[in-house]
Amino acid sequence: MRYYAPFLAASSRRAQASAPITPFAYEYDFSGPLANHEAFTPISYVDGDRGGNDAHLELYYEHFHCAHPFILPRPALQDSIAKQTPNAYHLVAVMRHIGSFYADPKTPRSDPLHQGASDLVDGFTVQTTILLALAKSMCSEQAAAEDLLAQAIEQTQRIGMNTKSFADTAQISIPVLAESWRRTWWMLYLVDAHFSVIRRDYAPTLEGALHHVDLPCEDEAYSSMTIPLETVSWQEYTNREYALEEKQFSSFAYFIDATDIFVSSLRASLRLEDISKAEILSDNIEVTIAGWFVMLPPDKRGLVTKSTSVDQLMFQSHMMIYT
Repeated sequence: MRYYAPFLAASSRRAQASAPITPFAYEYDFSGPLANHEAFTPISYVDGDRGGNDAHLELYYEHFHCAHPFILPRPALQDSIAKQTPNAYHLVAVMRHIGSFYADPKTPRSDPLHQGASDLVDGFTVQTTILLALAKSMCSEQAAAEDLLAQAIEQTQRIGMNTKSFADTAQISIPVLAESWRRTWWMLYLVDAHFSVIRRDYAPTLEGALHHVDLPCEDEAYSSMTIPLETVSWQEYTNREYALEEKQFSSFAYFIDATDIFVSSLRASLRLEDISKAEILSDNIEVTIAGWFVMLPPDKRGLVTKSTSVDQLMFQSHMMIYT
């Protein structure tokens, strides 16, 4: 594995230019059954697969989701499938494909490229393409992974997922979906940055993009679907040392910041023209890294959140910063 995070993916066809677009998050209704998880129809029963593939979905959530927490929590995803949400079937097929690697990595498996895909481009389409890019990258098929990353960026821009309003549309009525959309945009931003490290050009496509999308909440709130009604912005995070009121930021926010520091430091290392400039550059990088540590709240300085669990996003953040 060439990634310090367990990123995986597989392949997806390009969306046609004339494909219909569904930018409005409120088309997906998660009200009602979310209060009672037992009310959900099991995914394997909905899509006609009553075999053992649900075990692969369990493996996805157990091993992969914790380090890449942007897909809907399983109860909400099950409700989406039960309501026959467009492209959710294809998303689940890719999730199962990824989960199968944790069951038996040596077994040959088919590419989930066309399993349940439709011509509709929506938020689930973007999520599917990101997962496929990660899977291809994990399988050392980086050229295909780069093509899928470019496709995911294009899809995001087409449906407006890179804007604050895309997620805000669902914030009041379907907050867990709004949070998933926010996480999807930021995960795309992170994957783009990490792929630039694999290429060793350290030049992400989304570098310099305006961060209009609000930051994700804590993973615990997301997994329990108790999404805060108030969100925080990237601007609030970057200006937190000057804020009159102290605000809490999620591990996801610190992960984004750590990734930016990591990539920019590697890029700067290629521009050392002489010793004096190298010393100045090194001092600046050290100050930036020290600032990240200083601004960490006490509960983010350790990796263990509970007696038996590790904050995966902070683990990756510390790994990059210490590198």
